[in-house]
Amino acid sequence: MPNFRLWLVIRRIKREVRRLARLYYPDVEVSSFGVPHIDPRHLVILILTKTDEERDRLGRELIPYERLRAVLVQFSYPADAIPGVRFVFESRETAGYGGDLYHSLK
Repeated sequence: MPNFRLWLVIRRIKREVRRLARLYYPDVEVSSFGVPHIDPRHLVILILTKTDEERDRLGRELIPYERLRAVLVQFSYPADAIPGVRFVFESRETAGYGGDLYHSLK
């Protein structure tokens, strides 16, 4: 898959994950990191909530992992890479304890 097409697919995936998360919490932010242009398995979708409670509830009850994987399939992410894609739920509250989000995820 060419890099530009993969970038568009990832952008659509993030938009859909954001839409799903904002059904429950309107302040949710979604971003991604990794090196999917080298290998599509190296993609992490970060779902950032305001509080730890929102993070826990969203990740465990409201948006199950199977639904997130279905979004990857829906937008034609490479099928062999889907098992390697990670979805990380984090809160600004937790990031605040460590100083910044970068160090919280390390």
